[in-house]
Amino acid sequence: MQTKLARATKTQRGFTLVELAIATLILLVGVVAVVQLVPAAIESNMNNRYDTTAAVAVQRLRDLMVSQALNSPVLNDPSGQFPCAGGACQLGLGTPGGDLLEGAGLSAVKDGKGNQIDVAIDFSAKPIAGYGFTFTDVNDPTLTSYDVRWAIVTSRRTVGVLPDVVVSKRLVIGARSVGTRRPVTVTFSTWISR
Repeated sequence: MQTKLARATKTQRGFTLVELAIATLILLVGVVAVVQLVPAAIESNMNNRYDTTAAVAVQRLRDLMVSQALNSPVLNDPSGQFPCAGGACQLGLGTPGGDLLEGAGLSAVKDGKGNQIDVAIDFSAKPIAGYGFTFTDVNDPTLTSYDVRWAIVTSRRTVGVLPDVVVSKRLVIGARSVGTRRPVTVTFSTWISR
């Protein structure tokens, strides 16, 4: 019995060089795969930063626009967070007697079946003066700029004896990152009525 045990102990060996080479190759493939994920994660993180900054800028602008009177033709920005001084940002009043779209061009947003479900800002169109600006968030360490544009559908109706009263506005506000590898676009749509 002892001879079998002694013989089994003598035949046990460590890893061969071939086995070590194969284990090292497998480890290297795993390390290379993980290292290749790092740039993709960094780019995804930056795109999320651009998306969040654009959404916050559009949200702030929307909140400011909603706080204005329905019949206000220009945006009043008391905090000065947007370049809208001196009537540079239009809120549109439309022409008497109906609905009028004013501002940036709009494009259709379609569902999977090709049906139009909403509209979005068309950033391929030329900007319209008074309905957009370039925004840079000073709190963003990358200082990325955003092309911010909006369109306003103003609804005017006769209310009692008062003709052509502004009864509602639909705001479509969008922002697109400028100078990034993959531009990020955010669009908000809001109805205001009082």
